Amino acid sequence: KMYAQFSTALRGYLKTRLTLPQTRALVQERLAARQENFLRLAQRAMFDNPSSPYHLLLTRAGFTPERLRALVTQNGLERALHTLRQEGVYITFDEWKGRAPLKRFGIERLLTPRDFDNPFQTKHFYTESGGSTGKSVRMAHDLARNAAFAPHTMLASAAQDALDAPLLQHAEQLHLHRHRHVADFVEEQRTAVGQFEA
Repeated sequence: KMYAQFSTALRGYLKTRLTLPQTRALVQERLAARQENFLRLAQRAMFDNPSSPYHLLLTRAGFTPERLRALVTQNGLERALHTLRQEGVYITFDEWKGRAPLKRFGIERLLTPRDFDNPFQTKHFYTESGGSTGKSVRMAHDLARNAAFAPHTMLASAAQDALDAPLLQHAEQLHLHRHRHVADFVEEQRTAVGQFEA
């Protein structure tokens, strides 16, 4: 099932080409809508997702969707995030990795990276982290999410004058490195389809 979903999504993923002006316009649009995007994400992935550790923290800290919206609207997103941090609504890197238990609001719970899985993400394939900071972590990848990050990668490369670097000779090849990365991945999977989970 996963391999079939990946194959279908891959066609659309590789078909889209981005130009530098397009990426600038897209990122500007996202910046203008970032507060509303954050609130929509908080509603779907945190408040409406009881399995999320953030759901637990927000609830224990006394935050409702209405209170969070008021906080963001009145103070802006950066100050709102700072306030959430002060109120105890945060996850440290060690807590995320499961190296230290979450200890706040009378909670003592050892988390795992799987606790932070996005329930709305389509799992097209999995990779593992290198484990340089501890135990390696198995991570699901969604091609739609990868595509969403593409404009930011392109702008970062442009800011460093890297679009004409040998590895990125053509902007359409860039498609934010992803064409090369995905092509290599597909080739590997042709001989290892069993690595995908149904």
